[in-house]
Amino acid sequence: QKLAMLALTTVAPWLGTRLRGVAQRLEAREGDSRVSWLIRWYLRSLWPWASRVHAVCSVLNLLAFVRTGFFPTIADRLLGVRLVHIDPTARRQVSFQYMNRVMIWNGLSEFLTTVMPLINLAQIRQSISRRYFTAARSAPDATTEPLDAQGDIDVRCGFCGASPAMVPVRSGCGHSFCYFC
Repeated sequence: QKLAMLALTTVAPWLGTRLRGVAQRLEAREGDSRVSWLIRWYLRSLWPWASRVHAVCSVLNLLAFVRTGFFPTIADRLLGVRLVHIDPTARRQVSFQYMNRVMIWNGLSEFLTTVMPLINLAQIRQSISRRYFTAARSAPDATTEPLDAQGDIDVRCGFCGASPAMVPVRSGCGHSFCYFC
């Protein structure tokens, strides 16, 4: 089991990287031999397919690990390796699997709290609606803003609801707000 773990975690990634580098160098050379055909097939068909399968398996394993708390890596799952205490008679309040699960959730939540402010959700929503819901948009000559009783454009603050907004400011998404709000 130890040798299989070594092969899956160290030798297999190194061998894949090495084969890809050698195949790229050999592909750069000219030649129409059977070996060059095999190298082109490896680089254009087998390698992308194998990397996609590995990525899907990694995501599925992550989801299974988050749900159950067992087998944090694909190699652990394939070999059935579980973390256990060295002394089985030792009394432990929390298992290693639970601690791994908590650490994964904490890492995921920290990652999301770091990345989410950097994502412009309004722009993503606008591009999706522009791409997929173009028929639902109004005609270009029609006004899209609400009108008040006199027929003027109603500039209502999105926060405080004041109409008209005091010193109105329009945001990037098209909403109007009071300058002070």
